[in-house]
Amino acid sequence: MWTTVALVVTVVVILFVRANIRPAGPFCLPFFGNALHILLFSPKVAFEKFVNDYGGILSFRVFNTWGLLVSDPALMKAGLADTALSGRIDLILFEHRDAIIRKKKSSPLGIISTSGDVWKNQRRFTLRTLRDLGFGRNTLEPIMQEELEELLKLFHERQGEKVDVGLLFNRSIVNVIWAITIGKRYSYDDKKLEELVEKVNKMLQSFNPFHPALR
Repeated sequence: MWTTVALVVTVVVILFVRANIRPAGPFCLPFFGNALHILLFSPKVAFEKFVNDYGGILSFRVFNTWGLLVSDPALMKAGLADTALSGRIDLILFEHRDAIIRKKKSSPLGIISTSGDVWKNQRRFTLRTLRDLGFGRNTLEPIMQEELEELLKLFHERQGEKVDVGLLFNRSIVNVIWAITIGKRYSYDDKKLEELVEKVNKMLQSFNPFHPALR
């Protein structure tokens, strides 16, 4: 009996201490946290209500993952300037990718999903490699100038028509990257280029910061 009482008291104390460490936030259901509220009303509506109720900084939970919502501009500015808050969250997508590449237990790779010394080393290597390819020099200017001329030419040809500017800009960016890496560009009407840009856009739009909570 006393063991059960001690266990219950310990759990309550731990939960109380953890609750006091985090900023105030909406009530969390067991297991689900605030996931049902977010899914039922849409993230935009749910987060607006959270901000109206709890102010410019609050905590919430989606399943087993805690999140911090900052909407106050001054707090955002201070947070972005603080290196202690510059770490990246562990995304299950990148963990699986890294494990496949290394063919063993996952370890961080790249500069998007890494932090600390790994990020610094990868960033240094990336910048050095980009400089070798002409990054930060005038050698890239002719490539970008050529692509800009092709883009303006296309706008002129389609004058008076409805044009998806965002899609064309994405294609021009891909062309610049390919011109730098393989010395080749593709026509804006190229089906493979169109398919590639479309798939990349869909992939990026499908990303959701709450996916890791579902693992």
